[in-house]
Amino acid sequence: MTDGRYTVDGALTIHGKSKHVAVAVKRDGERYLGDLPIDPRDFEIKPYSAMLGTLRMQPMRKIVVEVPAA
Repeated sequence: MTDGRYTVDGALTIHGKSKHVAVAVKRDGERYLGDLPIDPRDFEIKPYSAMLGTLRMQPMRKIVVEVPAA
């Protein structure tokens, strides 16, 4: 714990692929909140594209982590 923040680490599995991650969370009332940037390509997910590849979305995504405080 540092400045009221905790680090939660473990395996994140998406699309059948696992990767070790660490998420910094901070207490917010009756829950702990944090966010984790991921690249879907790490989980073998092809980034979205349309119009023969001229329209593409950025590969990075953010997962929001919310854990109830006991």
